[in-house]
Amino acid sequence: MQVTRRTFLAGMGSAALTPLSLARTSGPVRFGVISDVHHGLAERTESRLTEFLTEASGRPLDFIMQLGDFCHPVPEASSFLRLWHGYRGSRHGVLGNHDMDLGSKRQILDLWQLRERFYSFDAGFLHFVVLDANHMKLDGKLVPYEKGNWYRSGITASWIDPEQIEWLRSDLAATRRPTVVFCHQELDETMPGGVPNKAEVRRFFEESGRVAACFVGHSHVDRDEVRNGIYYQRVNSSSYAWVGENYGRMAHYGRTLFAFVAIWPDGRLEVEGRRGFFEGDSPFARGVPEPDRFSASLASRLSQLKTN
Repeated sequence: MQVTRRTFLAGMGSAALTPLSLARTSGPVRFGVISDVHHGLAERTESRLTEFLTEASGRPLDFIMQLGDFCHPVPEASSFLRLWHGYRGSRHGVLGNHDMDLGSKRQILDLWQLRERFYSFDAGFLHFVVLDANHMKLDGKLVPYEKGNWYRSGITASWIDPEQIEWLRSDLAATRRPTVVFCHQELDETMPGGVPNKAEVRRFFEESGRVAACFVGHSHVDRDEVRNGIYYQRVNSSSYAWVGENYGRMAHYGRTLFAFVAIWPDGRLEVEGRRGFFEGDSPFARGVPEPDRFSASLASRLSQLKTN
């Protein structure tokens, strides 16, 4: 949902200010976000990450977030990870399906210096939740993604497990702050697919009255929507669009994509994206069906969140 300046300013008149938010800070919470870098698969991933971290280091950010499909637990990823851990600020990560192609969740979490696969934290006047949708259903049971089992089995569904849903319910009940959620797989309805039990997860978002926004990666597209008062954004891959085996697999981006987000206590959301271009033949030139769903950019956006 891209908003014109006139529409955005008109919508500001109905914004509800929460006393809690204003008591904590009068300024915004700012963070940088990058998704689907795909070290070990995509091209120039170290230079792409370096570009993001260099830009982030020159900004007054509360934290940076990578939205999954970051790297594998292999020796070849060591220099890539040194870049990530060398950032002199708060860093957070989300488990993506491809992160477990060659290892386990525990291996990846240790590599990223994260204790838990799902967790929450506070920054400024906001509460943030990180979810793990990396489970598949086999014989009626949920099985964690591990060592590529999710694609070898031919099952690509990405479930959020009952333990995590119960934790989510408790976590949202325990906070009084407006909340932003991060997940790798899709929880919105802008395209088919995503988390099979996403309607259940969204119901907890809505019933809590706390969740204002949700950012995901995974699909390598640039889309957003507002559903039942909650803003959802799919953050495009930093590296490429997946166009399928019959069309060359990957359409790489000639410019690294990432975004910087500012959320103000009055609910104003500002996403500073990047315009890019396809390196080589675009999906349209390759004859990919419905090529308009792909974009080599991550659009800048203005929106209004519910923070009361």
